[in-house]
Amino acid sequence: IALGWGELGIVLVAIAAMELVHWIEATGRSGLFFHQRPRSWRWSLYLAALMSIAFFGVFSHSEFIYFQF
Repeated sequence: IALGWGELGIVLVAIAAMELVHWIEATGRSGLFFHQRPRSWRWSLYLAALMSIAFFGVFSHSEFIYFQF
């Protein structure tokens, strides 16, 4: 998979966010920040990063960036 700087940045931010959430969960401070289980937040961040990489990887080099509403 060829990743550009934008996709690489998304991956690094997602990994940092997942590790932060994991640290909060491990130290028992999750009640201060999350009303639901932190694990669901961790996986949602991970899936959002994968979807972003897939979307921008497919459409970044084409003309399909222009959205019409």
